[in-house]
Amino acid sequence: MHTYRRFHAFWLSLAAAFLLAVGSAYAAPYSPEYEARIGKETIEQVKKQYTVYEDPVQLQRLQTMVDTLKAVSQRPDVNYQIFLLDTEEENAFSIPGGYICFTKQLLANIESDDQLAGILAHEMGHNCTYDALTEADKAQKLSLPVLAAVIAAIVTGKSSDAISSTLAAGLYVVHSVLSTYSVKIETRADRNGVDYLIKSGKYDPTGLLTFMEHLAVQERTRPPLNLGIFKTHPFSTARVAAIYKQISAADLDINRRAVTKWDPPVLVPGKSGDHDVQTLSLWEYPLLSFNYALPGTDVSARGAAMVQALTEALAAGAQMGDFSVESRNHLPSIKALGRLIVTIYPEDAQLNQTTPDDLAARTMAGVKAALYAETLTRLYGPRPAPPAPPVETPPPVETPPPAETPPPAETPPPAETPPPAETPPPAETPPPVETPPPVETPPPVETPPLAETPPLAETPPPVETPPPVETPPPAETPPPAETPPPAETPPPAETPPPAETPPPPH
Repeated sequence: MHTYRRFHAFWLSLAAAFLLAVGSAYAAPYSPEYEARIGKETIEQVKKQYTVYEDPVQLQRLQTMVDTLKAVSQRPDVNYQIFLLDTEEENAFSIPGGYICFTKQLLANIESDDQLAGILAHEMGHNCTYDALTEADKAQKLSLPVLAAVIAAIVTGKSSDAISSTLAAGLYVVHSVLSTYSVKIETRADRNGVDYLIKSGKYDPTGLLTFMEHLAVQERTRPPLNLGIFKTHPFSTARVAAIYKQISAADLDINRRAVTKWDPPVLVPGKSGDHDVQTLSLWEYPLLSFNYALPGTDVSARGAAMVQALTEALAAGAQMGDFSVESRNHLPSIKALGRLIVTIYPEDAQLNQTTPDDLAARTMAGVKAALYAETLTRLYGPRPAPPAPPVETPPPVETPPPAETPPPAETPPPAETPPPAETPPPAETPPPVETPPPVETPPPVETPPLAETPPLAETPPPVETPPPVETPPPAETPPPAETPPPAETPPPAETPPPAETPPPPH
């Protein structure tokens, strides 16, 4: 027993010596005058890079937090000065001598005083441990203006003309200043900041945790380049894990909804068949459709009670494991953190065409789906919005027709040319008159003895050919008159045989 006590006392004394050594490490290693001189020169460098603006409300808000937190820090005597920088960068940083700068964009993205106090506590942690001055000591040969520029680059993450000229001169020690600042110091500033928040008893350290989760989402959606020794911040996921572990070790509840903005459940009116219904919805996930209320109450009052009970449970930090289905008066009910959220009635089941137990299970599934989506959003950011339907291109505006030019006076159509008279088909040529077969010449008559030769018979005159029929004028051209066949020419009269010449006289 005595051995155990001596052993225990030894470790207590060793721990006390260690704490004294750690405390002495931050016991003014730099004179206040030196720190003030460096700080003043550095803030002037910052003012060259940013525009400082005034916002009395924000400045008073931050000053109140500073007064609360510095009282529990290692350096409660520091006179902090707040500067607001007009830039779209999301950043905050501290400068030796008690200067702390916040950008306008950072202040716009802050969701609660707890988040803002967490960032402020982190920056005060840098100042309390002389981080910027300690790192700048690695470049002791630099002149004061350049040293101030180095510190400005360290705390803002941006270079300046002085830093550029320093690098050009070959003083590569600045590389290590800029790279080791985060690796060894940022996590320590987180740890100190959480400690200040817990000791203050006023601000929830979960605010710093949620802000670091916000930065981690940005890293996941926009992965940083592998900058090697130029890397100016550790990955936020590692810092998130360390902060979470520190808060849990302090036996504190981690309720992210208490320090961030979130949407409560809502009632959505709608239709189920021919029935008007209300649907309890959480983050666009439908949980329960109903149109029934107990006698003496109405549907709206029942819905409002559901919304209030679920909102209170979520605000208290209810997670998936905190919701359960229980039997209440032989009716399935959903509870969370001791609160009755929903009771399922037979009328609800009938409306949804199922049993009360099955409807309770479906409602629980909707709650878990919504909470799971919340976790995914915290880890990976909001779901991308579905693509918008293509915008219908409106039809082109019809250009009104030009004023109608009166039509020109109608030119009367040309008189219709009558179709040419149909030429009658040519008259059919009558078949040629058949030439009668030649008259058979009778055998010659025996020549009688010569008589006196009578005078030759006169040849009759030829038959006159009648004149042609006169053609009528061309109105309708009548078919040509049929040409009569030529009159038959009578055969020539037979010439009698010559009279036989009597024999000459003897």
